[in-house]
Formats: sequence, C-alpha cells, structure tokens
Amino acid sequence: MRLALLALGVALAGCISSAPIVPVTSANSAQISSCQGTATLHNDVVIGGFVLGGATSGLATAAAAFTDQNTKTDLAIAGAIAGAVLIADTAVAGFAASNFANSQCSSVVGALPVSPLGTTTVKATP
Repeated sequence: MRLALLALGVALAGCISSAPIVPVTSANSAQISSCQGTATLHNDVVIGGFVLGGATSGLATAAAAFTDQNTKTDLAIAGAIAGAVLIADTAVAGFAASNFANSQCSSVVGALPVSPLGTTTVKATP
C-alpha cells in the first residue's frame, strides 16, 4: 500500500493543476475552460506515460525470464511497440505543456494556495 501511494505521488508530481485561481467571469471563462482542457490532456498523457513506461520495463523483464526464443521475440516486439507509443505520449505531453505556457494559463489556473500548518483561524458566527 505504501509503495502504491509513493508511486501515485511520483506520478502526480508531473501534473498541471487546473483549479481557477481568479474569479471566473464572462471575460475570462473561455480562457479558463481552454486552460483546464489543456491541463487535463497533459495530466492524462503524463499518467499514461507512467503506465506505458511500466509496461515497457515489465515486458523486458518478462522476456529475460523466458528461455523460448519465440516468446522472447514476441515480448521484445511488444516492448518496442509500447516504447514507440511512449515516445508519442511524451511528445503530446510536451506539446500540451507548451500550449499551457504559451496561452498564459498560469495567470488564471494553477494550484490553490495552502495555509501553513497552525495558521488557520476559524471565525465565529454570531
């Protein structure tokens, strides 16, 4: 369980936050929506890249365990295909990140601010 949480944390480190950090108005709603779509595309392909990277590594490891040459060849071909898809996945992630930056998305969406521990105050209501 701890390993799965660590892997999830590492996978999410490359994701782009898409929460609106400014009030949504009619003037900026199209930009916010577009930026959220770009961030979602980027995050999907980043997480897909982690899956493809794991599959590529797993196929290579499995190929090493077999002695039958035909099985080794089949696993090598599958690993090469997964690697090629991973290269395309990386290109799409790079394109999405570039589009996010060029569209000035960080001025309207991003990570929500976090209060430091111990500084949160609760206001009493009369």
